[in-house]
Amino acid sequence: MIYEADKKRITIRDAKQQTESVFLLSDIRHVFHIMTTPMAEKRRYYFPWDSYNYSEIYLNNGERYTITSLMVHRLELPVGSRYQVVTAFYPYPEI
Repeated sequence: MIYEADKKRITIRDAKQQTESVFLLSDIRHVFHIMTTPMAEKRRYYFPWDSYNYSEIYLNNGERYTITSLMVHRLELPVGSRYQVVTAFYPYPEI
């Protein structure tokens, strides 16, 4: 994943499927950022998985992308009210 802040553009490359998707921040319908409560509240982590988190990016054209903290530690895109934090005891993406 490459985020170009000056162009407000995101590029996601999938090496396995050899695909590349490019979209603008204005193309994003909603971003759900799923993380543990300690991470959301910027508190001390108690469990080994407390630092793991992921974001689901939904585009206006119906596409969906899941970005885990293995790619980007804490994805916080500047999309205003279209960004929402969701807390879970054990955040795990449903891919």
